[in-house]
Amino acid sequence: SSDELLCAIHEGIKKVSVFYVGIIPTPGLQYLSDVKKCIGVMITASHNTYQDNGIKIFEHGEKINETKKRYIEAVISKEIKYGAINRKTYEIDKELKNVYYDYLKFNKPKTKLKICIDGANGACYEALLKLYKRDMLINVSPNGKNINENCGSTHINVLKNYIIQKQYDFGFALDGDGDRLITVDKSGMIIDGDILIYIFACNLQKSNELKSKTVVFSELVNPGILERLEEIGLSYIITPVGDQNVTNALRNGYNLGGEKSGHIINKTISNFSDGILNMYELIKILNCSEKNIHSYINELKLYAEKEMKFINPPKDILAKRKIIKIIKKYNKEGYKLIIRYSGTENVLRLHYYQKTEKGFQHNLCKIRKVIENVT
Repeated sequence: SSDELLCAIHEGIKKVSVFYVGIIPTPGLQYLSDVKKCIGVMITASHNTYQDNGIKIFEHGEKINETKKRYIEAVISKEIKYGAINRKTYEIDKELKNVYYDYLKFNKPKTKLKICIDGANGACYEALLKLYKRDMLINVSPNGKNINENCGSTHINVLKNYIIQKQYDFGFALDGDGDRLITVDKSGMIIDGDILIYIFACNLQKSNELKSKTVVFSELVNPGILERLEEIGLSYIITPVGDQNVTNALRNGYNLGGEKSGHIINKTISNFSDGILNMYELIKILNCSEKNIHSYINELKLYAEKEMKFINPPKDILAKRKIIKIIKKYNKEGYKLIIRYSGTENVLRLHYYQKTEKGFQHNLCKIRKVIENVT
């Protein structure tokens, strides 16, 4: 649906100059919006399947604020009779697009590691084909419908199995629009966004670049990471789930934060979450550090954790007395339970963390049964 959405958007903003850059990662459009000091409109399914196509809007590289977003959504949701869209073919402004690609090429680090990158059949495919040899890439053949389909950061086991089978040193998985990064090492160990943030924090602390010695996480962070940060003298701020919440917190003078899903904002390299640039940063750390990935992981005493989802939950489920009671019961020292509505799907998500494995499955089963009985 991207072509039709493009034509519709252009019809609505044709009184101003419009430049079309074709398929480009979301952080690439943010970069151009920042450099050119203009509005950027991204048509994307993001980390979801192609049916969920929508738009993201940026102003000088920053996501528009909630007031502007609500205003635009209100205009769109009005019962307006739209005329037939005048379908056109737009010429891609390759010179403008190459401003971002040249930026990626300039910052690309060399490495002796044998790496593989999963492009999620999404918006990064062209950039990756310009940056790396074809045999270093998988899922870089989008057809308009296979974005995030059993590939990329939302289906990390695909890359994990490929890395082990082909004996790569390291694997990097992007999502469909290129702002998330999840990684896998040669043993198949998955390194999510929060662990990557911890690794970045350690290195920024070492170079004295971590502002206020503070890191921003979403509430889904594993408590073991927070306990380790305290041990090494770092502070943290916890936000509700959502990359915009992390971004807002970072505006208070901090320069590193993100989410387990792979959104990572490291302002020493970029003002927004760019999966490719974050991949570059990890490669640089692996090239230069005396420590390998396992050394960082072994420093963490991660809690046992499990995520589950429940389809089409009652809208008032979080207000139910049994749900409130179970959340209170399992939010104490050594435990953490979060039950929340998804921001992008009609599902209820459960996130449970426990310091020890003992009794973990038993407690998880009790929590699940409470939710199922309510639903």
